[in-house]
Amino acid sequence: MNIVTIVGNLTADFKLFNAGERTAVASSSLAYNDSYKKPNGDKVETTSFFEIVAFGKLGEALAKYTAKGHKLGVTGRLQQRTWMDSETGKKRSSVQVVVTDFDFLQPKAA
Repeated sequence: MNIVTIVGNLTADFKLFNAGERTAVASSSLAYNDSYKKPNGDKVETTSFFEIVAFGKLGEALAKYTAKGHKLGVTGRLQQRTWMDSETGKKRSSVQVVVTDFDFLQPKAA
C-alpha cells in the first residue's frame, strides 16, 4: 500500500510544462507545519517540505486554480526519482508525492 495525504500551504506557484506529446505536468512543493511540546514544556514548531507533482488534467487544474500560499489537501503516492547531477556528476534522488486527488482548502477569492 502506497498512499499519503498531506495538508499544507503551497510554497510556490505550480510550474506547468508538457512531457511528451500531450501530457501536462505540474510541480510545486507543499509546506506542512507541526508542533510538539518538550518534556520541559517548551513548544517546538517544525516545518516539512514535500515535492508534489500532478499529471494531465489534474496538473492543469492545480496550475490554473492555485497560487503560492494557498492551503491545499493532496492525496497521492510516494515516488522516488533519481538522476545524475550535471554539476557534480553524482547520483541524486528525491521522493515526491504524485497527486491522485486534491481539495482546495483556500476560500474562493471574491
